[in-house]
Amino acid sequence: MALVVAGGLSVQFGAAVAVLLMPRAGALGVVTLRLVLAALVLLAVCRPRLRGHSRADWATVLAFGAPWAG
Repeated sequence: MALVVAGGLSVQFGAAVAVLLMPRAGALGVVTLRLVLAALVLLAVCRPRLRGHSRADWATVLAFGAPWAG
């Protein structure tokens, strides 16, 4: 229950800050800032282990990530 409430508060707080930043940064800037902040929070909370994966695992990661990079 606490995670659901925290998620809802996070969405609402992010939207409120985005509205204030929109005139200065524009839509693309606000989206970029929200994604970068979310990535930093996720890295701080649960940083993934990069070692111990096989070549097949990394090939799968690259196959799924390549379309997003282009």
